[in-house]
Parts: sequence; structure tokens; C-alpha cells
Amino acid sequence: IEALIGPYTTMEFVVSAGDDVLQLDYLQALDQWATRVVENGHALWSMSMLDALKRAHQVRSGAYPYREFQLPADQSEVTIILKNQKK
Repeated sequence: IEALIGPYTTMEFVVSAGDDVLQLDYLQALDQWATRVVENGHALWSMSMLDALKRAHQVRSGAYPYREFQLPADQSEVTIILKNQKK
């Protein structure tokens, strides 16, 4: 990879948040943090399970491919998406 695109280091973060890390307020905080890291130039890009959740929400809401994907606005939609992903 380094020979083709230059220095490359994968960083992995493990996040824990009390009872349930899948609560919307935690997911929103993680998304905001990842966005700031990229916007401030500390990383070129970020990829996480949040991207899959945002894409699933985009498809379910009929917004694909026209609008930028984002997290659902309420916890019930997060729960529906995550339950459907387990099938």
C-alpha cells in the first residue's frame, strides 16, 4: 500500500458507553467526532459502522442516491435498521 499511495496507517478505536452504545445520542457524538477529525485534517477519511447505518437509513427513507446520507433522527429508526441488519 505504501508503495502505491504513500504512508498508510489504520487506526482502530473501541468505544464503550455504559449500557448501550447503540443509543442515538452516542452515535451522533461519534459521528460528529469522526467528521471533525477529517475536517481538521487529522485523517483523510473515516469509515465505521456509522456509514452502514447512515446508508441503510438513506435507502429506507427513499433518499438514495440523491441526498447525503445521515443518521436517523430518532432511536426507533436506528432500532429498526439494526434489527433488519441481523437477518
